[in-house]
Amino acid sequence: MSLKSEIVRAMKETCVLGVPMLLKAESTHSKVLWAFAVVMFLTTGFYQSYQLTVEFLAHPKITLINEIPSKHASFPIVQVCNIDYAGIMRNMALNETFEHYKNMVRTKLECKNCSSEENRNLQDLKQNLMSQSAFLVNIGPNNILKLLPDYTDFLIECTAFSPAQYLGTNCETFGHIDVVPSCNNFLCLRLKIPENTTIEEISMTFYISSIAGDHNAYNTKLRSLKLSTGVVFSLLNDDFTFGSSSAEFSAQPGMMTTVLVHRKHITRLSAPFGDCVKHKSKYTPKDCDMQCWIDYSVKYCNCSSSCDWRMRKSKDLMPCSYVGLPLSKLIENALCHNKLPSLAARNCNCPQPCSEVQYKFEVSLTKWPAIQHYPSFYNKLIKHRYFANIFSSMSDTNKTTSFEMVQLVENNFVRIVFKPQFQVTLEQQEVPKYSPFSFIGTLGGSLNLWTGITVVVFVEIFQLFIGLLQICASKKMKMTN
Repeated sequence: MSLKSEIVRAMKETCVLGVPMLLKAESTHSKVLWAFAVVMFLTTGFYQSYQLTVEFLAHPKITLINEIPSKHASFPIVQVCNIDYAGIMRNMALNETFEHYKNMVRTKLECKNCSSEENRNLQDLKQNLMSQSAFLVNIGPNNILKLLPDYTDFLIECTAFSPAQYLGTNCETFGHIDVVPSCNNFLCLRLKIPENTTIEEISMTFYISSIAGDHNAYNTKLRSLKLSTGVVFSLLNDDFTFGSSSAEFSAQPGMMTTVLVHRKHITRLSAPFGDCVKHKSKYTPKDCDMQCWIDYSVKYCNCSSSCDWRMRKSKDLMPCSYVGLPLSKLIENALCHNKLPSLAARNCNCPQPCSEVQYKFEVSLTKWPAIQHYPSFYNKLIKHRYFANIFSSMSDTNKTTSFEMVQLVENNFVRIVFKPQFQVTLEQQEVPKYSPFSFIGTLGGSLNLWTGITVVVFVEIFQLFIGLLQICASKKMKMTN
C-alpha cells in the first residue's frame, strides 16, 4: 500500500465532518461545494479555538454575588471626627498661644534681600504655616492629645440598644471609647464593640461648638457660623488601621443622620488572575497610600509629613513644616513637598487585599431635635455640663421656642443613629472563568460544532501516523534487500 492510498483511506473513514463527503462527491459542483465548506468550517473552528486558548492563557475571572445569612456578624469600629478646627482651638484655650505662634511665623519669614520669586514662595509658606491646622501640627501629637478636651465634652450621649435591653444602655457598657489622633482631623473618637455582641442600634449625640466667639461673652445673639461644621463618620475593621472600611460621610448640625449599615464580604484572586495581596495583619489601600506618602516624604525631603508626625511613626524626624527649622530649610521643605503628590501618584501602587469586609451606608436625614423636645433635651444633655452657660436662657421654658434658641441648638448638636442590617451578608467572590476541565470542554465544543473533531480524531491521527511509518519502513527494507 502506498502513502497516498493510506491517506485517502484515513480521510474516507475520518470522523471529521465533510471530509468523507468531499471524497465521495462525483460531480464537480459537489466537490467545489464540499471543499469550500470543509475549508471554511475548519478555518472558523480553529480560529475560534485559538481565540479561546488566548483568553484562557490570560487567566480571566468572573465575579459571583450572593446573599448569605449572617449569624454572628460583629459590629465594626465606629470612628467619628470633629471637623470644626475653631471649636477645637477654643476648647483647648490656645488663642493666646496661637497669636504668639503667628507673630513668630511673621517674624521668621521675613527676607529683605530675597528675590521676587523667593518672596512669593515665602508668602505661600507663611500662609500655610499660619493656619490653625499647621499650628496644631507644630505643637506635636503628645500635646494635642493632652490639650484635647475630654471626649465627654464632644460626645455627650451614646446609647446602644440590644435585643435584651429595649431602653438602651450607655455605650461604655458594651464597648470602649478612645480619643485618637487622625491625619485629616484632630479630634476623633472610636467606639469599639466586642465581638459576638449583638447590637440593633447605636445612637450618638455630639456637641460640635460651631458658634464663633467667646463662650463667656455669649449673650443670646447668634454669632457667625463656620461653613465647615459638623462631624465625619466612617467604619473600621481594625483598631490599628487608619484606612476606613467604608466611605466617609459628613453629618451636619441640626439634623439626625440615620445610617443603615450593610455588610459586604469581598474575596479577590491573587496572581496570576489578579494583583491582590495576602496580608496576615490588617491592611487597607488607604493605609498603604498613607505609608507610601510618608516614605516618599522621608526619602526625598528628609523630613516627616504632618500625617506621619501625628501618627508618631518617625519620632527622630521633625515635620516638614515645623516652624522651629531654619528659614532656608523651611523653604526647601515646602518646595520639595509641592512635588510629592505627582511623585507619589506615579509610584504608589497599593493593591487591594485578597479578602476584606466593607460596609455600605444608606443615609437619611431628618430635622432634629423637635421644638417640643427642647426642655427635656436641655435638662438631660445640657444643664449639668460645662457649656451650660451658653444655653442658660433655655432653662426658661417660655423661651425654648424662640428663634435664637432654635438656631442655637440646631447649630451646635449632631445626632447619628447607626442601624446594622446584618441579617444577610453580600458575598462578592472572584473565581476563575475557566477551570482546566471547563476549558477543555469549551474547546471541544467549539471544534465539534464547526468540524466534528472529537477526541476520537486524535486516535485516528495516531493510527494514520503509525500506518505511514509502517509503509515507509517496509519500503526501506525492500530497497535494502
